Amino acid sequence: MLAVLQTTLRAMMLLCLPLIIACTPVMRSEKTPGSFAWFDLITDVPAVSQSFYSRLFGWQFAQGRTDNIQLITNGRILVGGMVTIEDTNEQTPETRWQPVLSVTDTAAASTRAQTSGGQQIGSIFAGPNGTLAAVRDPGGAPVTLYDGTEGIPLGSEPPPGSWVWVDLLTPDPGAAETFYRNVSGFETRVGDRSDTGKFRVFTSDGKDRGGLIRVSRKQASHMWLPYVLVENLGDTIDMATKLGARLAVRGGDLAILIDPAGAAFGIAQRPAAPK
Repeated sequence: MLAVLQTTLRAMMLLCLPLIIACTPVMRSEKTPGSFAWFDLITDVPAVSQSFYSRLFGWQFAQGRTDNIQLITNGRILVGGMVTIEDTNEQTPETRWQPVLSVTDTAAASTRAQTSGGQQIGSIFAGPNGTLAAVRDPGGAPVTLYDGTEGIPLGSEPPPGSWVWVDLLTPDPGAAETFYRNVSGFETRVGDRSDTGKFRVFTSDGKDRGGLIRVSRKQASHMWLPYVLVENLGDTIDMATKLGARLAVRGGDLAILIDPAGAAFGIAQRPAAPK
């Protein structure tokens, strides 16, 4: 298992180079600690994953600097990267969407992660435009820490096919709240929405960054779940299931899907304007 995690980290560290050097998607231009820079798809079946997301959302995939990395864009807007992990004799890699969290100083944040009950995966990687380190939080959810300036643009209305939200699903919101406060400076407030009722919201710099949702261990794994903005929820669910995805949950303007490779992701439709 450890060898798989270290292989994942090495691949993700290399992802920083094609994101910054080889391609020119629209990105933010300054460091924004406490926000999510981008999301990486970790998969051992890249052809399946690429076919699914390109057909569902119209995403583009461009070859990175190494064979196991693809840059994903929505038009010219950054989505993240697809990192291919080969199967091993130890354990099939966990296919997932993994967030890249912007921090002030990666090395310091990684140290705080380890003293707050988390685990660093592999070594810290210092790239030309920022340092990255992958860690697991106390519940086991992987997240990459990054202190560079690149990332998904902030402050503008995202078009369909863009990331619009992310939730941390966990049976222990208190432990998660403490961990991410120590690592990234997240604060929390109480939010309310139709599908979950009252829940906690991660905030930084006065802005909402993601949700903190209590789930039982029977309901879901402890994991980060990012959401893609879509124009029509029902039509997107229909298309996704035709392409091999499985609908896990639907409620209100949100739904959770499992892609054909096994990675969970959410979709969200903008609420209708009041008449």
